[in-house]
Amino acid sequence: MAGLLRLLPFLLLLGISLPFAACNSGGPDIHLDSGTLAPSFSLPDLSGKTINFKKDMGRGKTYLLFWSSSCVSCKEGMMVLEEVYKKSRGAGFSVVAVNVYQDRDTVSAFAEELGLSYPILLDTKGDVATTYEVFAIPVAYVIDPAGIVLDKFMGEMTKENVEAIIKKYWL
Repeated sequence: MAGLLRLLPFLLLLGISLPFAACNSGGPDIHLDSGTLAPSFSLPDLSGKTINFKKDMGRGKTYLLFWSSSCVSCKEGMMVLEEVYKKSRGAGFSVVAVNVYQDRDTVSAFAEELGLSYPILLDTKGDVATTYEVFAIPVAYVIDPAGIVLDKFMGEMTKENVEAIIKKYWL
C-alpha cells in the first residue's frame, strides 16, 4: 500500500499531462516514407457523405493534414491553408483535413469558426490516423496525383511552416 501511495503523484502527473500531448512536435518517426504509395481510405465528411481519398480528391498534389481542434498551432496553420486553398484550388492545390478522434459537432463548430471551405473528413476512431502512422498531431503529407507520398511533416503548424511547405511544392 505504501508503494502505491508513493506512485500516486507520478500517476496523477501522467494523467494530467497526457491531454497536452495531443499537440506536440515529438513522437515516433513516421514510417510512411517519401516514394511510397499512400494508403487509400474512405471517411465521412462534415455533411455525412463518404469520401474516398484517392477517387474523390483533387487532380493535383494534395496536402493531407491530420489534426485536432485541441491542437493550438493547428488553428493558425489551417487558416493559412484556407487562404491558399481559396486562391489556388483550381490550379492543382488540394487540401484534405482529417480530424482525429473528435465528433462531428465539435469539428463543425471549429470549421465554421475559422471559415474553412476545404474538405474535412472525420476519423472518429483513429483508424486512418493509425494506418498513416500518426503518433502526434499535427502531421501533414504531400501526396502527388498518382498517390505517391512526396513528403511528410510533423510538428507545429505555424504560418511560416505551412507557407514553406506550400512554397516548396506548389509555388
